[in-house]
Amino acid sequence: MIKLHSFNTLILACIIITITGSSLLFFWVTVRRNIPFLHLLARCKTCELAKTAARDDFDKGIYQVIRWGMGDTDSPDRSRFQFIHDLYHITTIRGGCSADRGVTCYDNQMRLLLWRNIINDIHPEGRYKMVLKDQRPGYTITLLDSIYYKRYKGKQVSGQIFGKRYNDGSVKIYLYDDEQPTFKTSVDSLLADSFGSTVVELNYSRTDTIPFRTTYAFNLHIQLNEGMLIRIKR
Repeated sequence: MIKLHSFNTLILACIIITITGSSLLFFWVTVRRNIPFLHLLARCKTCELAKTAARDDFDKGIYQVIRWGMGDTDSPDRSRFQFIHDLYHITTIRGGCSADRGVTCYDNQMRLLLWRNIINDIHPEGRYKMVLKDQRPGYTITLLDSIYYKRYKGKQVSGQIFGKRYNDGSVKIYLYDDEQPTFKTSVDSLLADSFGSTVVELNYSRTDTIPFRTTYAFNLHIQLNEGMLIRIKR
């Protein structure tokens, strides 16, 4: 009887230790995850201070935006969101469910600076014929500042242009379709989640011919095809 009592006591102690340890781990992970937000909260007591903090961080190359709410969503725009953040090295800070006015001012100011000075810093224009290297039929595409239009498989498709200047002086432009294809099987959907949507990467220059290649948003090192954009002159 004594042995059974000791055994039950041991089991109870193990359960208590496990629950306590799990609670402490959850608390530590939660606090650690919220440290960037708490630090930002302390810097954004007023809207003016928040805007100044955003400008200071931007000048230092610290790009961070706020995402309010709990967890990730499976919205169709999630792939584009991740692509933009990976391309420009933007950090997303979780802000919880209740928006703070000061931090919201910081977020709005940072997004404005990013859009004006980095994401939409390059303004390509022109109408081009896309010619694939393997001589497959291409299509006509019109670049217009931050958007583009193309005739593809008998219909007009629009999309956004994202440009990036690299330290070696080169400029690359990425074309991201607004409308993404629907997937017929779960395998296709899983591949899209892993590799990202297909995007067109241009080695941009203001010349009549621009090299391009098609790649994946989350795996830019993978090349699907390549070719040239040839300007259509009026």
